[in-house]
Amino acid sequence: MFGKIIWTTDFSENAEASLAYAEEIASRFDADLILVHVLLDIPLFYSSFLGDSSAYLEALEKAREEASGELESIARNLRNKGIAARIMLLEGSPYSEIISFAENQGADLIVMSTRGPKGLERIIIGSTAEKVVRNAPCPVLTVHEKPALPLKIANILLLTDLSEPSKKAFPPALELAGAFGAKITLLHIMETSVPLGKEDEKALSDALLRVMDGLLADTVGEEFRRSIEKVIVKGADAAGGIARFCEENPVDLIVMATHGRSGLRKTLLGSVAEKVLRSLEVPVLTVKVRL
Repeated sequence: MFGKIIWTTDFSENAEASLAYAEEIASRFDADLILVHVLLDIPLFYSSFLGDSSAYLEALEKAREEASGELESIARNLRNKGIAARIMLLEGSPYSEIISFAENQGADLIVMSTRGPKGLERIIIGSTAEKVVRNAPCPVLTVHEKPALPLKIANILLLTDLSEPSKKAFPPALELAGAFGAKITLLHIMETSVPLGKEDEKALSDALLRVMDGLLADTVGEEFRRSIEKVIVKGADAAGGIARFCEENPVDLIVMATHGRSGLRKTLLGSVAEKVLRSLEVPVLTVKVRL
């Protein structure tokens, strides 16, 4: 499934956090790994205000050479480890260039870091990462902090709101679980603040578990299905319930679809997906559902 992977970098320390994931996934799937940097150049119109345009063009060419050199250094190191790595230097708006390149290449996965100081909610609204997650033609893995090495993905948390579109996230979760030998927990947050009696709550939970079984039966083989733990957690809001589950249980990766439960197209703004991306330290693989 992950035959062609794009890793994006701006050469910052934050960007390095996601490289280990791109490298490990590429290695386990024997995938091509494309290292991408987008050079945010100054349009020639603006350069006319700088006086000597030749000086600007020289600076731009120098920036190209330096960026290509840094990319090639990373690629060389990956090739020495047996990974088919190549580089691509793009110019323009980072978000639009990454999306266009992924579409043209038929990429199966984009791996990128998000920004923000540890311990604070990451404001990704309007950022490159948030725009890529919203519009990418393939799954996007966002990483917040550099992992301990060797990289371990032993516990995958697969989220569902029990809708049919949420099944879109199941195949990549299964692929990664198989490659890493990871356990999958399928989690649904039962969003309600209405107090229920024990019998009513159990009856509702049992009914929801049957729905989860039905979703799995459509996409997962019986043997693998038996190994997936199904969990229902009651909470006033989904994002808070997910955060609590991650605090109380080992989670190495979250996999989720981005869509609206009503079946209507819904942006990430204010959605569960955006809140999860903002607030949790755990890497998140988002799969866009086209409705």
